[in-house]
Amino acid sequence: MNKYSFLQIGFFVGDDDFKENTKNDIYPQVAARKLEGRFVDGFKKNNIFLTLLSFFPASNFPGNKRVFFGYKCGIANGILNYSYPFINIIGIKHITRFFSCLLFLALWHFENRNSIKKIVIYSVHSPFVLAALIFKFLFHTSTYVIIPDLPTHMNFGGKRSKIWGLLKKLDSKFIDFLISRTSGISVVSRSMVVENVKWRTLPYLVIEGMIDASAGAIAKNIVEKKVFFYAGGLNAEYGVQSLLSAFQVLSEVDEDVELWLCGKGELVSDIEILTNKYKNIRYFGYLSQPDIDRLMGDVFCLMNCRNPNDDFVKYSFPSKLLEYLVSGIPILTTKLPGVPNEYDEYLNYLDGSDSGCIVEGVMKILQQNDEYLLQKASRGRDFVLSKKNSKIQISKFIDLIIGKDDKYV
Repeated sequence: MNKYSFLQIGFFVGDDDFKENTKNDIYPQVAARKLEGRFVDGFKKNNIFLTLLSFFPASNFPGNKRVFFGYKCGIANGILNYSYPFINIIGIKHITRFFSCLLFLALWHFENRNSIKKIVIYSVHSPFVLAALIFKFLFHTSTYVIIPDLPTHMNFGGKRSKIWGLLKKLDSKFIDFLISRTSGISVVSRSMVVENVKWRTLPYLVIEGMIDASAGAIAKNIVEKKVFFYAGGLNAEYGVQSLLSAFQVLSEVDEDVELWLCGKGELVSDIEILTNKYKNIRYFGYLSQPDIDRLMGDVFCLMNCRNPNDDFVKYSFPSKLLEYLVSGIPILTTKLPGVPNEYDEYLNYLDGSDSGCIVEGVMKILQQNDEYLLQKASRGRDFVLSKKNSKIQISKFIDLIIGKDDKYV
């Protein structure tokens, strides 16, 4: 019998719910969902008795046309998952999520009154953290927060209103205070902690990301063209503008070198215009992961061109790097301060993020031996499968929460 009961509060709604409500959302949280799902999977593989409280990760109305999200209960990855109601209007969203959390926490504490309770919160969302801290104060329930991004660096994908900006700034300061009152944190970059005076004294560990250990390598097709591929947010902040500029230049150098893109973002309309002008630039729209995997069978190299000098990159780890590595396809990327040095031997680095450096990097990798590149990619795949799978990464988090020597089942 489990003596511990874990509750993870976050956004991991059921698959059908996510697919249906993401269709018309201007900022679909696909990458965040993958990471949150890996935490869920890791707890399960470590035999943790886990319950989920989830809220759909909706953009504020009208970014998502749905105003009210209701109650649902189902099974996600074999785990009981409750979706509680909220109203998707800026300001009101936080209030309704907070009271929904309070109600669920009261019920969960009663149902698990005979076990040792631990709360884990995915993402620094103030309604979740505040509600959990109330129960930490009342019942001494340990509360830990998974911090995949800092709130001050999460404003990508378009212009926001002044009201939104003001509320976000106030919320960030409030979150900073709330996190300092928790029992510990998991971060994707050490800089998140060492540069924050309020967080330095907290128990913490760095989990930059994790992969599904059952993920298969991409089935490669034999193609003559050299296809470079980018999947993700199509925003200037992620280096996509420089990537597009580079391949406009490359169109005059080698007609067999192509750039394929898929995803959503502020640059979609610009990309669609360029695809009509440049035959070497192709846009496939917003695709499901199976469709992306099929496309990658024709790909020579995967691209990541974030600017290493941007403030946000030292507080982040691009989750697409792990997705890229597990594919077994060569990767061409900028060297980012948030990526640990242990990844260096598996990546091919650009000298910078501007279009000129990208052109030079592409031409350089084209001159390298294909077998050498594939062997490096294969070693990278082996590395993340053995060292960065969800079971191993979450075991470290469990050690932080309950101690290395305690038996939690």
